[in-house]
Amino acid sequence: MKFDAARLRLEGPGLRGVAEVKAALELLGAGEVYLVGGALRDLALGSLSSRPDLDFALERPDLTLASRVAKALGGSAFVLDEGEGAYRVAWEGGFADLVALRAPTIEEDLRKRDFTLNALALNLRTGELLDPLGGLAALEKSILIPCSPESMKDDPLRALRAYRFAAAGNFTFSEGTARQIKNVLPLLKPGSGAVSPERIRDELFKTFTGSYLKTALKMMEEQGALFALFPFTEKWKGLDQGDYHRFDLLEHSLRAAGFARETAESLGEGREWLASHLEELHEQSITRFSLLVFACLFHDIGKPSTRTVEHSGRVRFLTHDTQGARLVQKTLSNLRAGKKTARAAERLVAGHMRLFSLAHQEKPTLRSRMKFLRDLGDETPEAIILSLCDELATGGEDSAYTALGRTGEEILELWLIEKKAPQKSGPLLLGRDLLELGIAAGPEVGRILRAVGEAEAEGEISTREEALSLVRNIHEN
Repeated sequence: MKFDAARLRLEGPGLRGVAEVKAALELLGAGEVYLVGGALRDLALGSLSSRPDLDFALERPDLTLASRVAKALGGSAFVLDEGEGAYRVAWEGGFADLVALRAPTIEEDLRKRDFTLNALALNLRTGELLDPLGGLAALEKSILIPCSPESMKDDPLRALRAYRFAAAGNFTFSEGTARQIKNVLPLLKPGSGAVSPERIRDELFKTFTGSYLKTALKMMEEQGALFALFPFTEKWKGLDQGDYHRFDLLEHSLRAAGFARETAESLGEGREWLASHLEELHEQSITRFSLLVFACLFHDIGKPSTRTVEHSGRVRFLTHDTQGARLVQKTLSNLRAGKKTARAAERLVAGHMRLFSLAHQEKPTLRSRMKFLRDLGDETPEAIILSLCDELATGGEDSAYTALGRTGEEILELWLIEKKAPQKSGPLLLGRDLLELGIAAGPEVGRILRAVGEAEAEGEISTREEALSLVRNIHEN
């Protein structure tokens, strides 16, 4: 089959990197080189980004070749997996992975891949597109078909990857895909040892960024993938949350996560900076947005262990936010997420009820709002979005959501003002300053310092002298 330039839209900024790498490899006599992987799939879909990650398959790449390609492009090269013959070239134009063929021929290589829509290869010398398994037809029908009956047995992570495709492109599953997923789900359970937690984490958080996440999460629930990854969520099914909620805990949690994108986009109207903020990385595979989705999904993780029913029949979940913060940290630790990511998630889950409290105050004070900002810090925008998703997921009255949204927008503007304000060099007072005033070391020092910080945040004081005066008044009274 000849490469259809018109259909696959060969023109565009994202293809400059292909031309640059091709020219460098030809100059170095690298032999037959094929463009493969996600970039070729996205090219076929007409959704190739301006700086795509490019994958090239060739016979015998090594670090020397990758380094020479990098030198020709003015970039650098490093090893991804020497055992698999995988090397990365990074340059101003983007990233290119040079990967050894997994079989004696490119056709056999393609048959070893995960899904037929990924079993495409473009011969850069001849311009021929290889599609031995009908990947283009699968793309046209938006259906995931495994490359072989053993595809997911060869790598069980491919089951989770199927849901990433569902979330990203609204793909449906063939019977073979659904059957293979069911067969390998036990291998995705914690402690099975079949797939590393790091690989599961990366695939999961990529899934959370998809535009069709709501559909993908429902598929994960119905097909058992969610329960395999997080066995404790099976107990959420049917858990009554009381009169305020229309849905059980499982459905509520899925709905909250599913509302994340549209809520963020709605709140971001007229606030271009918000999208950039949510794209920031906590760590290599986890953005602020994907962690927000994770927090939405697990914000009520503390409810089962704190559920009580009063004599009146009222269902309560006292301290579920603080209990949940500890549990969500443990969940992320099991996925080998970094400390920065875990701390951010803890703040979000621990603080997910705070906006409700502010919204229900008759006249929220500046002090209470500034305390919200101090406690949530850089996670303030995500905390507001989480609270809005939580309210939407209850299926309650629009008036409650409106009040919550109004308070959230006010706090968001206050947060932005604080972010733009010149950064202070440090606190007005330190603990030793209080000791020098004769205040005994102990809890009293912390209490007074917090009061000084709150007064400074509200603009009541701004100098060291004013702070010392406030300390004397507090201590004497």
